[in-house]
Amino acid sequence: MSKKEYTFADEIWHRVVQIVQEAMMTGVDCADIMRQVRVVENDEGVLALTKGYKKMVNENYEKMVKDAEELKKASTSINIITSKNDIKDN
Repeated sequence: MSKKEYTFADEIWHRVVQIVQEAMMTGVDCADIMRQVRVVENDEGVLALTKGYKKMVNENYEKMVKDAEELKKASTSINIITSKNDIKDN
């Protein structure tokens, strides 16, 4: 009895590229992120990302963007003294 073969939907390959990019930006091991991937056989017999997994990825992206915006705001509100001339007399 032969085992059934599967192919990956394009969205899986797109996600793999995103995972590599995420890993490079965050310093997280790619394998740790890839272990979270969840797939299901679709109507065409192709493996595709599950709806729940796609929802989780989108929620994580929204959180990362929010965190990045907060960090940006915090960093722009800090005054850095680089020389004696930067100190203002009151």
